[in-house]
This record gives sequence, C-alpha cells and structure tokens, in this order.
Amino acid sequence: DFESFKKGVESSGFKGEKLIQSDFTEEMGRHLERTIAAGDIVLIKGSRGAKTERFVPFCHPLNWSAK
Repeated sequence: DFESFKKGVESSGFKGEKLIQSDFTEEMGRHLERTIAAGDIVLIKGSRGAKTERFVPFCHPLNWSAK
C-alpha cells in the first residue's frame, strides 16, 4: 500500500530527489518534465486502475529500452 511504499523509500537512505504522492496531479507531471534528465531513473508505482500511464507524456524524450 502507499504508506508502506512511502516508508520504505524514505528509510532507504536514497539521497536523490524524491517525490512521493498518493495521487497524480498535472503539476507533478510538469515537475517531472522539468527535472528529468538523461540517465535518471524514474520509478512510478501504480496501477492501470489508478491511470498511472498519465505520467508517460511528461517523460520526453521517450527512450525506453528492454531490460
């Protein structure tokens, strides 16, 4: 659930920027678009029911590669 995920990320020791929200806002998408850079790793945890794909248009240029 969201609270467990948030607690885990916050206690991980990660020193980079973290934006942890329980709901998507267009401002969050614009923030992502302004701050994402080549080599960054973006983790968007959600579901199709939550319409998580709304973040995809803000991730330009789209440069997806197979894992």
